[in-house]
Amino acid sequence: MDPGWIRFGVAALLGTCCIAVTPDPATAATVHLAGTFKIISTIVTDSTIPVGTPISVFISGNAFGSGVDKSEAFTVSTTLTKTANSQTATFKIPYAWALSNPAGTYHVTASFTPILAANPSGGISVIFAVASALPANGATTTIDIPVRF
Repeated sequence: MDPGWIRFGVAALLGTCCIAVTPDPATAATVHLAGTFKIISTIVTDSTIPVGTPISVFISGNAFGSGVDKSEAFTVSTTLTKTANSQTATFKIPYAWALSNPAGTYHVTASFTPILAANPSGGISVIFAVASALPANGATTTIDIPVRF
């Protein structure tokens, strides 16, 4: 066997074992972002609904950010008592994401359903969707939803 061939084979073998592998750009750019969506709804009722009437409020939906491979599903509810012609329901929904695109956007879609206890079949549903620039880490992002009975 030609000794030159052996030197070439060893050099080629050494050359291929030292190839640098760059990490996946999506993995390298992953940023962790956590915060809270604060959903505030002002529920306006007219004078035909008596003071003291319970109003049950349900929200279900999901939230996600650009570059997130999963969304945060949520279902929250509360019951208010009518004390005036408008009541406010406030919900806090936490999220924690690993983002491959930290300069992207967030999206929240949900069904918001207030129901009067005196007329449970008379509930209304409001479908809402919000999209905006991603907030800073640790931020509370407020989303307003007005509803009128």
